[in-house]
Amino acid sequence: MAVTNSGYSQVQQWAATQNNAALETLENTLIDNSGNVYTSGTVYISVNNSKNPVLVKYNSAGVLQWQKFMAGVFFGNANSRGCSANTSLLDNSGNIFVAGGSDSSSSAYKGYLVKYNPNGDSLWCTYAGINDTLGFLEWYSMKMDNSGNIYVAGYNLKSNFAVRTFIVAKYNSSGVLQWVKNQYPAVMRSTYKQGFSLQLDNSNNVYIAATIMKSIATSSQDIYMFKLNSSGAFQWEATYDGTAGQEDIVSSMKLDLAGNVYVEVIAYSVTFTGCSNSVTSTGTAPQTYPALTERDFIDTNFYAVPGSVVLLYLEHLHSPIDTTHPDTDSTGTDVVRIRLSHAVEHTPDRNTALSRGGGNQQIYADSNSVHTLLTTNSCVSCDLSNVYLPGANLNHANLSNANLNNANLSYASLNHANLNSANLSNANLSYADLSNADLSNASLNNASLSYANLSYASLSASDLSYANLSHANLSYTNGPINGINMSSPNLSGANLTSANFTYATLNGANLSHANLTSANLSHATLVLADLSYANLSNANFCNAIKTGILRTGVITNSGTQCWP
Repeated sequence: MAVTNSGYSQVQQWAATQNNAALETLENTLIDNSGNVYTSGTVYISVNNSKNPVLVKYNSAGVLQWQKFMAGVFFGNANSRGCSANTSLLDNSGNIFVAGGSDSSSSAYKGYLVKYNPNGDSLWCTYAGINDTLGFLEWYSMKMDNSGNIYVAGYNLKSNFAVRTFIVAKYNSSGVLQWVKNQYPAVMRSTYKQGFSLQLDNSNNVYIAATIMKSIATSSQDIYMFKLNSSGAFQWEATYDGTAGQEDIVSSMKLDLAGNVYVEVIAYSVTFTGCSNSVTSTGTAPQTYPALTERDFIDTNFYAVPGSVVLLYLEHLHSPIDTTHPDTDSTGTDVVRIRLSHAVEHTPDRNTALSRGGGNQQIYADSNSVHTLLTTNSCVSCDLSNVYLPGANLNHANLSNANLNNANLSYASLNHANLNSANLSNANLSYADLSNADLSNASLNNASLSYANLSYASLSASDLSYANLSHANLSYTNGPINGINMSSPNLSGANLTSANFTYATLNGANLSHANLTSANLSHATLVLADLSYANLSNANFCNAIKTGILRTGVITNSGTQCWP
């Protein structure tokens, strides 16, 4: 991936290159108000020969700030073909939004939309498609209105349609779906992935311009446009066919203040005199097609694999190849071995990575990586901080003593996983399945466990201070949970049926509306805890410290012991 910056005089100010993979596509470039540059694209990795999106930030001087690799909801599954980043945007606060598709097998796409803060931390992610009524789905274009609502558009395929249809959705600033609309033009035989544009006017009406195929036999493509109002209701549609039987592909679309729509078209049947993107040595313009303006991509010849050993091939170096060099392969190509801590976090610059004269080679195999975790289901004592694996299948995984600080494991399946003494502070485990997991001595302070399934999990001596466990299922948690620190956790609406919290510290805990039926809270410390409207049927509070508790509307029965 190569990024350059030129001033208004077109004098190059700086250039930056990211060497990540054998094939890397650059899809989008964004610049914030401080001059920071964000690029998003796709790198190809060795896990199932799949592709994964990458988001990179440079400061205004071209210095790399951070790099994030995104694993889709199917990442690590046997049929996964990876994930693509098709569109991105910035809001006024410097947050970055990326949308695309995650592929489980041929054409089985699930659309995703993810939000990052300026530091590259994932704030939320939402998926749509496949297992719901939307069918297969992939997002291709995105815009934001002045209220922070996000509009995404793409293609989807339902079981009751013979071909793909257009789909537009509106999400609020928190990623909650507001409405979704399918549009199926009568003239369309199939959609065509190349060429797609979405625009909003001042009233938040939505305009879509895309490429459709009317005839499989002739492979002719035409332009299709339609308009939705701000509520997603259909307004009008239009088509454009430049020359019958020839290809017309959307390049970009703009709106003027009067509501007119301008679509830039790649017309493969027209010769554009003087509009070529290259010339010969004699000054003639051999090309008859204008260059794409929104979705160009740049290939590199670097190859990087997240896992045990990464080999970076340096065949482009100008100095002669030394075939006796310890860093030279059998073909006489210089290589450098790079250890990746996790998920292709960063590859060193080639000038510092390889000393041609001295045979300086990089660190060897790295057993503690995402690749190792997903192939061996084990990553003991490894550094997986900031890892992005929502929806990952990690059942029975051994992650004891692992560092998962700030990890995104939302919707992940961690049934029977060994997380003994793991650091999960600030981790996103919302909707994760942690049933029967061993979380003894684990640090979960500030972790998000809302709607997580922790039934039969072992939480002995774990730290859940300030964790969000709203609506989590902690029924029959294995215990005793002696010494557990749960100061000020949010357990509102949680299912704590038969949970064992003997000697647990629950000072300031939010247990409002929680189900504590048959729970054992003997000797627990509940100072200033909120148990309003909680179900305490058959619960045991003997010897518990209940100073200052809130108990409005609690449900008790004859089996509730030592209450209040």
